[in-house]
Amino acid sequence: MPVLETMAGINAAYAIIKSTIENGRELSSCAQAIGKFASGQTELEKIHQAKSNSLWVKLAGTDASDLETFMHKEKVKRMENNLREYMQLYGRGGMWGDYQKYCAEARKDRARAVREKQLARKKIVDIFSGIFLSMLLVAFSAFIIFMGWLIYTEGSW
Repeated sequence: MPVLETMAGINAAYAIIKSTIENGRELSSCAQAIGKFASGQTELEKIHQAKSNSLWVKLAGTDASDLETFMHKEKVKRMENNLREYMQLYGRGGMWGDYQKYCAEARKDRARAVREKQLARKKIVDIFSGIFLSMLLVAFSAFIIFMGWLIYTEGSW
């Protein structure tokens, strides 16, 4: 996901969470937005790491897009600090802790989903590679048997 799309998702989730807190509602009513905000933070971090570790950055030094993702990360930190202040001022006691628990659960759920997807992909690859190797073994065996039959019959069919 490009940086701007990720930031758009983070901004939208931030607005939903902020309005939920301002209206005095429970965090559970905006759990989806919290998940999007947390996943956006994670995605932004991945993008920043990918750009920081890219070959071009290593060869030519830091480029503008790396700085751009860094500035977006700083903006997200400010948003998170604003949310903390809103929760402490307008929310009930312990709301910030609950928010952090929701974010942690969302990260765990995403990590679990990624692991399950990787395991499913690995299982499919293993099945297809097993089928391919079996077919290759059968074809090789048939070739050996055919060559043996040709040698045995000395080519007279």
